Amino acid sequence: MSLSALKRASVMAGGGALVVLGLLHVAMGLPALQRAVERGDLARRLAAPQMVNWVFSGAAMSLFGVFVLLASRELNHERRLASRLIGVAGVFFTAVGLAAYAFQPTPAVLVFAAVGLMLWVPVAGSSK
Repeated sequence: MSLSALKRASVMAGGGALVVLGLLHVAMGLPALQRAVERGDLARRLAAPQMVNWVFSGAAMSLFGVFVLLASRELNHERRLASRLIGVAGVFFTAVGLAAYAFQPTPAVLVFAAVGLMLWVPVAGSSK
């Protein structure tokens, strides 16, 4: 497997992971949010805005993944815009993952940093 094919495969895996993680964020988070309201951990008046935020963030994560998947097609053609878009997404998710870990030191939140690195590392040196 050539280096460019390996780079594209890593980026496509990261983009696919973002799509799946966004869908899982909504599918698993909304029932957990409802249980928090039932337990009294979250006030009922805050539940509706929190649900909107939760769905929006999951949809945005999936949309980021779709953008990465679309841009990954252009990596074989050495398009700078594709590399930069993927790099920005990678840096963003790496930073979010590390910040989330700083606030809640649970290994599960490092999945964002791992996905970010899957995107960022392959394209880090490819922009001309």
